[in-house]
Amino acid sequence: MPLPLALLRRFLRGTDGAITVEYVVLAAGITGLSVAAYGSVTDGLGALAGTVEGEINGTASDGAVGKTYIEGFRSGADGWSGAEATDMMGIGEVLGPIGGSGGAPTVSRDFVTDPDAAKATFQFDLYAMDSLDRESGVIYIDGKEVGRVTRNHLKGTTFTPAEGLAERGIIVRAEIVDDDIQLGGSTSWRDALSVISISVKDPGDTVNFGFGSTADQGVGDESFAIDNFVATGLRDL
Repeated sequence: MPLPLALLRRFLRGTDGAITVEYVVLAAGITGLSVAAYGSVTDGLGALAGTVEGEINGTASDGAVGKTYIEGFRSGADGWSGAEATDMMGIGEVLGPIGGSGGAPTVSRDFVTDPDAAKATFQFDLYAMDSLDRESGVIYIDGKEVGRVTRNHLKGTTFTPAEGLAERGIIVRAEIVDDDIQLGGSTSWRDALSVISISVKDPGDTVNFGFGSTADQGVGDESFAIDNFVATGLRDL
């Protein structure tokens, strides 16, 4: 039984004028709400259990062909080269901080793809930290740039896709979800957070994901970091 909002408001304001019938209706409404909530929680836990089982077994939870790699860098950064997993102040465990590399892809990981997968996908959070001033985090697939996130602490954050992606069968999207706010690292500067999604059509046997940056100061002053990395369409993890 749905709980009448007017009755609930009157009950919350005070019970001096409440009558027996209202308490009965109220109790019935609360009971119905509890049953509904129990059903929702039960369904949610069942879905969560299935998702967790899929992640533990390395299987895709969204119907995609192949296995799914999910990494929050809480247990290190196995398989990655060029950067380590660290606990970044205010954010938590990330791959980074990643300093300047002249833009070259010095951070990378190879992914072995499933031969039956028509595409491989990659999604991750990219943090642009501290005093970056028109410097970029550059994203690579198989050694070629696919896009870059440029942070200017005076004017905000932008994403620029590389040219010729369609010919390479690659789609890249970026959503800047937080910009010019303090996320972590040095409290003297504001940061940005972007979510990057990459789809690679007909990926072949392996896909190499690479990352570099044009930062020109130490990581204590400016850096990038990667978190919540998810890749699909894989054969091995």
